[in-house]
Amino acid sequence: MPVEFRPSDVESRKVYRTLVSGVVPRPIGWISTIDADGNDNIAPFSFFNVACVDPPIIHFAHGTHADGTLKDTARNILETEEFVHNVVTGEVLERMHGTSATYPSEVSEFDACEIERAPSETVVPPRVADAKVSFECTLDRALELGSHILFLGEIQYIHLDDSVVTDEGELDIFELDAVGRLAAGQYLELKEFLELPSVKDEDFPKSED
Repeated sequence: MPVEFRPSDVESRKVYRTLVSGVVPRPIGWISTIDADGNDNIAPFSFFNVACVDPPIIHFAHGTHADGTLKDTARNILETEEFVHNVVTGEVLERMHGTSATYPSEVSEFDACEIERAPSETVVPPRVADAKVSFECTLDRALELGSHILFLGEIQYIHLDDSVVTDEGELDIFELDAVGRLAAGQYLELKEFLELPSVKDEDFPKSED
C-alpha cells in the first residue's frame, strides 16, 4: 500500500532515509580543504551539484556534529575560504569511501587512506593526484539551512586528466567512469548509457491559447 506523510509528522531520520533513497543517483562531492595551520582534510558529501555556469559555481551541503559544532571541512572553508572538489571514479572509490570515517582533526584523511596529494594552482588545499577531474574553488557564500550549511564555491581552475579528454580537448563523459551515490554504503558505477535524441522546440508547438 502507498506510504504518504508530512515531513513534519515523522522523525528526521525517516525523512533523511527517504531523501537519500529517492533522490538518486547523486554526484559525490569529494572536498579537500586545509585549515589555518596548514593541516589538510578530505571528505565526501552526497548533497552536491552544479549551481551556476556564469560564474561557474558548485555547491554542497554540510551537516554539523550532533552537538551542533562544525565538522573539519566546514570549519576549514570558513577559515580559509578555499576548497577543491575531486571527481570520484571507480579507480578511487574505495579510498574515497574510507574518507567518510570520522578522524580526529589532527589526522589527515590523505594519510590515513593513502591518498596521494597533488598541488593546486590557485588555492592552497591540495587536490587528489589520482582524480581524473578536479575543480579548485574559492568560497562564494555559505548559507545556514537548518541542520546544514550550504557552501557555494566559484571555480577558479579546472584540472582534466589526459585520459578523459577527447582529441578536441573536451571532457569525455564515457571515459570518465564517474561514480554516483545511492544510500548507506551503496554506490553506482556508470556501466551503461542511454542516449535520447535532442528535443527541439518545434517538436512541441506551443498552444495558441
